[in-house]
Amino acid sequence: MKLVVFDVGGTEIKYSVIGDDLAPVDTGYVPTPDTSFEDFASVMEDVYRKHENEVEGIAISMGGFINSDDGICIGSGKSYNWGVPIGPEMSKRCGCPVVIENDGKCAALAEYEAGSLKGTVNSAAYVIGTFIGGGLILDGKILHGPRYVAGEFSFMNARQDWFGLEKNCCGNNCSTSALLREYGEEGVDGREFFRRYDAGDEKAKAALDVVSSNIANHIASISNLLDLERVAIGGGICQQPAVLRKIQEKVHWYYHDSELAHTGNILPGPEVVRCTYGSEANQIGAYFAFRNHFQHK
Repeated sequence: MKLVVFDVGGTEIKYSVIGDDLAPVDTGYVPTPDTSFEDFASVMEDVYRKHENEVEGIAISMGGFINSDDGICIGSGKSYNWGVPIGPEMSKRCGCPVVIENDGKCAALAEYEAGSLKGTVNSAAYVIGTFIGGGLILDGKILHGPRYVAGEFSFMNARQDWFGLEKNCCGNNCSTSALLREYGEEGVDGREFFRRYDAGDEKAKAALDVVSSNIANHIASISNLLDLERVAIGGGICQQPAVLRKIQEKVHWYYHDSELAHTGNILPGPEVVRCTYGSEANQIGAYFAFRNHFQHK
Protein backbone atom coordinates (compact mmCIF):
# COMPACT_ATOMS: atom_id res chain seq x y z
CA MET A 1 0.00 0.00 0.00
CA LYS A 2 1.20 3.51 -0.85
CA LEU A 3 -0.19 6.78 0.49
CA VAL A 4 0.38 10.47 0.08
CA VAL A 5 1.20 11.57 3.61
CA PHE A 6 1.06 15.11 4.98
CA ASP A 7 2.55 16.49 8.17
CA VAL A 8 0.75 19.79 8.78
CA GLY A 9 2.68 22.30 10.86
CA GLY A 10 2.03 25.92 11.72
CA THR A 11 4.38 27.29 9.08
CA GLU A 12 4.75 24.49 6.52
CA ILE A 13 3.13 21.29 5.31
CA LYS A 14 5.64 18.52 4.71
CA TYR A 15 4.61 15.72 2.38
CA SER A 16 5.86 12.47 0.89
CA VAL A 17 4.76 9.18 -0.61
CA ILE A 18 5.14 6.28 1.82
CA GLY A 19 4.71 2.57 1.17
CA ASP A 20 5.10 -0.59 3.21
CA ASP A 21 8.87 -0.12 3.42
CA LEU A 22 8.22 3.13 5.40
CA ALA A 23 10.79 4.98 3.28
CA PRO A 24 9.42 8.43 2.34
CA VAL A 25 9.99 9.37 -1.30
CA ASP A 26 9.02 12.38 -3.44
CA THR A 27 9.30 14.50 -0.33
CA GLY A 28 8.76 18.24 -0.20
CA TYR A 29 6.99 21.02 1.61
CA VAL A 30 4.71 23.98 0.97
CA PRO A 31 3.83 26.94 3.23
CA THR A 32 0.80 26.38 5.44
CA PRO A 33 -1.86 28.86 4.29
CA ASP A 34 -2.96 31.50 6.79
CA THR A 35 -6.09 32.31 4.83
CA SER A 36 -8.85 29.71 4.59
CA PHE A 37 -9.73 26.04 4.58
CA GLU A 38 -10.26 26.27 0.81
CA ASP A 39 -6.65 27.35 0.32
CA PHE A 40 -5.45 24.72 2.80
CA ALA A 41 -7.33 21.93 1.02
CA SER A 42 -6.22 23.12 -2.43
CA VAL A 43 -2.56 22.96 -1.45
CA MET A 44 -2.89 19.32 -0.39
CA GLU A 45 -5.06 18.39 -3.37
CA ASP A 46 -2.42 19.77 -5.75
CA VAL A 47 0.20 17.49 -4.17
CA TYR A 48 -2.14 14.49 -4.24
CA ARG A 49 -2.96 14.93 -7.94
CA LYS A 50 0.68 14.40 -8.84
CA HIS A 51 0.54 10.92 -7.31
CA GLU A 52 -3.10 9.86 -7.52
CA ASN A 53 -2.42 7.00 -9.93
CA GLU A 54 0.12 5.36 -7.63
CA VAL A 55 -1.47 5.69 -4.18
CA GLU A 56 -4.53 4.38 -2.37
CA GLY A 57 -5.32 7.38 -0.23
CA ILE A 58 -4.20 10.29 1.93
CA ALA A 59 -2.96 10.26 5.53
CA ILE A 60 -2.66 13.53 7.45
CA SER A 61 -0.83 14.29 10.68
CA MET A 62 -1.70 17.64 12.23
CA GLY A 63 -1.61 19.47 15.52
CA GLY A 64 -4.68 20.13 17.61
CA PHE A 65 -7.51 18.07 19.01
CA ILE A 66 -8.44 15.62 16.26
CA ASN A 67 -11.48 13.37 16.12
CA SER A 68 -9.68 10.72 14.13
CA ASP A 69 -12.77 8.49 13.86
CA ASP A 70 -14.74 11.10 11.92
CA GLY A 71 -11.84 13.12 10.49
CA ILE A 72 -12.75 16.35 12.27
CA CYS A 73 -10.42 19.01 13.67
CA ILE A 74 -12.06 19.87 16.98
CA GLY A 75 -9.74 22.76 17.74
CA SER A 76 -6.26 24.24 17.92
CA GLY A 77 -3.94 24.78 14.97
CA LYS A 78 -5.22 27.16 12.28
CA SER A 79 -8.58 28.61 13.30
CA TYR A 80 -10.06 28.08 9.82
CA ASN A 81 -9.88 24.32 10.49
CA TRP A 82 -11.82 24.39 13.77
CA GLY A 83 -14.87 22.18 13.57
CA VAL A 84 -14.16 21.27 9.94
CA PRO A 85 -14.57 17.62 8.82
CA ILE A 86 -11.21 17.70 7.06
CA GLY A 87 -11.14 13.98 6.32
CA PRO A 88 -14.55 13.81 4.58
CA GLU A 89 -13.96 17.11 2.77
CA MET A 90 -10.59 16.01 1.40
CA SER A 91 -12.02 12.62 0.48
CA LYS A 92 -14.80 14.31 -1.50
CA ARG A 93 -12.33 16.59 -3.30
CA CYS A 94 -9.79 13.92 -4.15
CA GLY A 95 -12.02 10.86 -4.55
CA CYS A 96 -9.99 8.67 -2.21
CA PRO A 97 -9.98 7.59 1.46
CA VAL A 98 -8.51 10.15 3.88
CA VAL A 99 -7.51 9.67 7.52
CA ILE A 100 -6.28 12.41 9.88
CA GLU A 101 -4.64 12.00 13.27
CA ASN A 102 -3.07 14.25 15.92
CA ASP A 103 0.66 14.71 15.33
CA GLY A 104 1.75 13.57 18.79
CA LYS A 105 -0.34 10.43 18.49
CA CYS A 106 1.20 9.85 15.06
CA ALA A 107 4.66 9.99 16.63
CA ALA A 108 3.60 7.43 19.24
CA LEU A 109 2.11 5.17 16.55
CA ALA A 110 5.30 5.28 14.49
CA GLU A 111 7.39 4.27 17.50
CA TYR A 112 4.93 1.59 18.64
CA GLU A 113 4.42 -0.03 15.25
CA ALA A 114 8.00 0.03 14.00
CA GLY A 115 10.31 1.92 16.36
CA SER A 116 11.50 2.24 19.93
CA LEU A 117 8.16 1.33 21.55
CA LYS A 118 7.62 -1.85 19.52
CA GLY A 119 6.73 -4.82 21.73
CA THR A 120 5.41 -2.76 24.65
CA VAL A 121 1.95 -2.88 26.18
CA ASN A 122 1.95 0.49 27.97
CA SER A 123 4.35 3.15 26.74
CA ALA A 124 4.64 6.74 25.54
CA ALA A 125 6.32 8.96 23.00
CA TYR A 126 7.44 12.24 24.58
CA VAL A 127 8.36 14.84 21.97
CA ILE A 128 10.23 17.91 23.19
CA GLY A 129 9.78 20.94 20.99
CA THR A 130 8.59 24.49 21.55
CA PHE A 131 6.08 22.76 23.82
CA ILE A 132 5.57 19.07 24.66
CA GLY A 133 3.89 16.67 22.25
CA GLY A 134 3.49 12.94 22.19
CA GLY A 135 1.03 10.15 22.74
CA LEU A 136 0.17 7.25 25.01
CA ILE A 137 -0.03 3.56 24.17
CA LEU A 138 -2.23 1.68 26.64
CA ASP A 139 -3.00 -2.03 26.30
CA GLY A 140 -1.34 -1.94 22.90
CA LYS A 141 -3.55 0.83 21.48
CA ILE A 142 -3.18 4.55 21.02
CA LEU A 143 -5.19 6.37 23.70
CA HIS A 144 -7.56 8.98 22.26
CA GLY A 145 -10.06 9.47 25.09
CA PRO A 146 -13.80 10.07 24.58
CA ARG A 147 -13.15 13.72 23.62
CA TYR A 148 -9.87 13.07 21.75
CA VAL A 149 -7.64 15.07 24.11
CA ALA A 150 -5.79 12.24 25.90
CA GLY A 151 -2.02 12.58 25.90
CA GLU A 152 -1.87 16.39 25.81
CA PHE A 153 1.25 16.51 27.99
CA SER A 154 1.83 20.25 27.60
CA PHE A 155 -1.24 21.11 29.64
CA MET A 156 -0.36 19.00 32.69
CA ASN A 157 0.63 20.53 36.01
CA ALA A 158 4.32 21.34 36.36
CA ARG A 159 4.24 23.30 39.61
CA GLN A 160 2.09 23.37 42.71
CA ASP A 161 0.82 26.89 42.05
CA TRP A 162 -0.28 26.03 38.51
CA PHE A 163 -4.02 26.71 38.56
CA GLY A 164 -4.85 29.33 35.96
CA LEU A 165 -1.22 30.17 35.22
CA GLU A 166 -0.14 29.15 31.74
CA LYS A 167 3.51 29.81 32.56
CA ASN A 168 3.55 26.88 34.98
CA CYS A 169 2.19 24.14 32.70
CA CYS A 170 4.52 21.43 31.43
CA GLY A 171 4.69 22.89 27.94
CA ASN A 172 6.38 25.93 29.45
CA ASN A 173 8.66 24.06 31.88
CA CYS A 174 9.80 20.92 30.06
CA SER A 175 10.46 22.22 26.55
CA THR A 176 13.08 23.79 24.35
CA SER A 177 11.63 27.20 25.08
CA ALA A 178 11.90 26.46 28.81
CA LEU A 179 15.58 25.58 28.43
CA LEU A 180 16.41 28.83 26.66
CA ARG A 181 14.34 30.85 29.14
CA GLU A 182 16.12 29.17 32.05
CA TYR A 183 19.47 30.03 30.46
CA GLY A 184 18.31 33.61 30.18
CA GLU A 185 20.70 34.98 27.56
CA GLU A 186 18.97 37.12 24.95
CA GLY A 187 19.50 36.11 21.33
CA VAL A 188 20.74 32.58 22.11
CA ASP A 189 19.01 29.82 20.11
CA GLY A 190 19.24 26.07 20.62
CA ARG A 191 22.34 25.60 18.48
CA GLU A 192 24.25 28.31 20.29
CA PHE A 193 23.07 27.04 23.67
CA PHE A 194 24.54 23.57 23.04
CA ARG A 195 27.70 25.02 21.57
CA ARG A 196 28.17 26.79 24.88
CA TYR A 197 27.11 23.72 26.84
CA ASP A 198 29.67 21.55 25.05
CA ALA A 199 32.30 24.21 25.74
CA GLY A 200 31.67 23.85 29.48
CA ASP A 201 29.42 26.86 30.14
CA GLU A 202 28.34 26.39 33.78
CA LYS A 203 25.19 28.45 33.33
CA ALA A 204 24.15 26.23 30.41
CA LYS A 205 24.80 23.13 32.50
CA ALA A 206 22.64 24.51 35.31
CA ALA A 207 19.81 25.33 32.89
CA LEU A 208 19.81 21.83 31.39
CA ASP A 209 19.86 20.35 34.89
CA VAL A 210 16.71 22.28 35.87
CA VAL A 211 14.77 21.46 32.71
CA SER A 212 15.82 17.80 32.61
CA SER A 213 14.65 17.51 36.23
CA ASN A 214 11.29 18.99 35.20
CA ILE A 215 11.05 16.50 32.32
CA ALA A 216 12.02 13.52 34.49
CA ASN A 217 9.46 14.56 37.10
CA HIS A 218 6.80 14.75 34.41
CA ILE A 219 7.75 11.36 32.93
CA ALA A 220 7.79 9.72 36.36
CA SER A 221 4.35 11.12 37.19
CA ILE A 222 2.84 9.77 33.98
CA SER A 223 4.64 6.44 34.37
CA ASN A 224 3.54 5.93 37.96
CA LEU A 225 -0.06 6.60 36.99
CA LEU A 226 -0.14 4.34 33.93
CA ASP A 227 2.66 1.79 34.54
CA LEU A 228 4.60 2.70 31.44
CA GLU A 229 7.28 0.21 30.44
CA ARG A 230 9.13 2.54 28.10
CA VAL A 231 9.19 6.21 27.17
CA ALA A 232 10.72 7.22 23.83
CA ILE A 233 12.09 10.77 23.81
CA GLY A 234 11.94 12.71 20.56
CA GLY A 235 12.15 16.20 19.15
CA GLY A 236 15.03 18.11 17.59
CA ILE A 237 16.60 18.90 20.96
CA CYS A 238 17.09 15.20 21.62
CA GLN A 239 19.62 14.97 18.83
CA GLN A 240 21.92 16.45 21.45
CA PRO A 241 23.34 13.46 23.40
CA ALA A 242 23.48 15.45 26.63
CA VAL A 243 19.70 15.89 26.72
CA LEU A 244 18.74 12.23 26.61
CA ARG A 245 21.59 11.34 28.97
CA LYS A 246 20.49 13.90 31.56
CA ILE A 247 16.84 12.78 31.39
CA GLN A 248 17.88 9.14 31.79
CA GLU A 249 20.07 10.05 34.78
CA LYS A 250 17.27 11.99 36.46
CA VAL A 251 14.68 9.25 35.94
CA HIS A 252 17.14 6.62 37.21
CA TRP A 253 17.89 8.74 40.29
CA TYR A 254 14.18 9.08 41.08
CA TYR A 255 13.54 5.33 41.00
CA HIS A 256 16.81 4.13 42.55
CA ASP A 257 18.59 6.81 44.60
CA SER A 258 16.05 9.40 45.73
CA GLU A 259 14.61 9.65 49.22
CA LEU A 260 11.44 8.06 47.86
CA ALA A 261 13.40 5.08 46.55
CA HIS A 262 15.10 4.61 49.92
CA THR A 263 11.77 4.36 51.75
CA GLY A 264 11.26 0.94 50.19
CA ASN A 265 9.53 2.18 47.08
CA ILE A 266 9.53 -0.66 44.54
CA LEU A 267 8.06 1.23 41.59
CA PRO A 268 9.82 -0.21 38.53
CA GLY A 269 9.83 2.95 36.44
CA PRO A 270 10.10 3.15 32.66
CA GLU A 271 13.03 2.53 30.37
CA VAL A 272 13.89 5.87 28.74
CA VAL A 273 15.13 5.62 25.15
CA ARG A 274 15.52 7.78 22.06
CA CYS A 275 12.80 7.76 19.41
CA THR A 276 13.76 5.78 16.32
CA TYR A 277 12.12 8.21 13.92
CA GLY A 278 13.03 11.87 14.03
CA SER A 279 11.44 14.41 11.73
CA GLU A 280 9.73 11.60 9.78
CA ALA A 281 7.81 10.22 12.78
CA ASN A 282 4.60 12.16 12.16
CA GLN A 283 4.38 11.07 8.55
CA ILE A 284 5.17 7.45 9.31
CA GLY A 285 2.66 7.48 12.16
CA ALA A 286 0.01 8.93 9.86
CA TYR A 287 0.66 6.03 7.48
CA PHE A 288 -0.03 3.58 10.32
CA ALA A 289 -3.10 5.55 11.42
CA PHE A 290 -4.55 5.12 7.92
CA ARG A 291 -3.71 1.42 7.83
CA ASN A 292 -5.11 0.74 11.30
CA HIS A 293 -8.27 2.76 10.64
CA PHE A 294 -9.31 0.51 7.78
CA GLN A 295 -8.09 -2.72 9.37
CA HIS A 296 -10.44 -2.10 12.30
CA LYS A 297 -13.49 -1.30 10.17
